[in-house]
Amino acid sequence: MQRLLDADGDAIEVTYRHIVETLARQPGTLGTIFRKAQNRIQDPAKLKRLIVDLIDQENWSATGTDIKGDAYESLLSKGASDIASGAGQYFTPRPLIQAMVDCEQPTVKDSVMDPAAGTAGFLLAVHEHAAKHAETLTPKEREHLRDSFVRGVELVDGTARLAAMNLYLHGIGSPRGAAPAPRRIRRLLRARQATLRPRAESERVRAFPYDELVARDKANLDITWLRDESLEDMVNLPATEVIAREIVEHLTAALVEFEAVAAALEASAKADS
Repeated sequence: MQRLLDADGDAIEVTYRHIVETLARQPGTLGTIFRKAQNRIQDPAKLKRLIVDLIDQENWSATGTDIKGDAYESLLSKGASDIASGAGQYFTPRPLIQAMVDCEQPTVKDSVMDPAAGTAGFLLAVHEHAAKHAETLTPKEREHLRDSFVRGVELVDGTARLAAMNLYLHGIGSPRGAAPAPRRIRRLLRARQATLRPRAESERVRAFPYDELVARDKANLDITWLRDESLEDMVNLPATEVIAREIVEHLTAALVEFEAVAAALEASAKADS
């Protein structure tokens, strides 16, 4: 932070970009938060004002996780309410999340996984529920609650960064702790390879050596060896006019069925009135 405070002019923009790039290369949650982060403020004077007059005036380290976390959650909620941003699809309404938590009643003895984490609202809610009696927990239970109680998967890179920041600001995880990383999961295939060797190969089951898989670009597991020969036999396809006529017949039949449904609904509405 002091390096940014001391820099002026173009140097502040260069220093800021270097810091962001360095943070993006860090392991764990910290690297996830800053992954692909960019400086959107090109004017050095505005960047200087943001750092000196606004950010540096707040004692962030003394601010509790409740305040920082709630403030960030409020920003996410505001962004989700903006229809134009399209962020609402990643922000599940909190009353719905609370209903899910009330039904599940998770405890610190559990582990919770959200396969479509969005901005991590559900993970925060289950963590808060399990941490209600944190003062009675053992050191091992507290460590589990912080580092391994919740896990999430989010395929949209920008949303995954928001989720990581949301969890971290609420005191979940550690900056350089292990963050969910598919690349990492794929490297664990070596441990599973011995188990898969009881498995006999067949027409639909095939084993791939670990070294062959990790040698692929980014350990890509998108492997296809099964083929539908009927899709490749273009010679035997019907003539285009035949296909077009079949499509028309299917659509006409569907319209007739929809017309019958609409007529039945209208008759029912008249009878009720």
